[in-house]
Amino acid sequence: MVEKTVETNDNASAAGASRPDAVATAAAVGVVVLGAVVVEAALVPAILIGAAAALAPKFLPNLGDRLKPLANSTVRGAVKLGRKARSAVAEAGERIGDISAEVHAEEAAAAAG
Repeated sequence: MVEKTVETNDNASAAGASRPDAVATAAAVGVVVLGAVVVEAALVPAILIGAAAALAPKFLPNLGDRLKPLANSTVRGAVKLGRKARSAVAEAGERIGDISAEVHAEEAAAAAG
């Protein structure tokens, strides 16, 4: 029973220790954002997105596992779309080739006749 209390206290102290880290990180991001506003305001969204991406693994540790099926299905869909597009382009090229051959044949027939 004492061991559980010690573990709980360790977890509480670890959570308390991460709070100052989060505050320090947020303060650093705030300083960078203020600097970006002074230099170029258009950089602020990119900085915020980068900060969120950097902090995501710390606050959402299982996010990668949750997003993996989404990423896999997105890549599969893109591959399938690419195959369909390649097929459509090949078919269009074939039709253009057929039309071109017909035009050449008609011109040859008109020149001969």
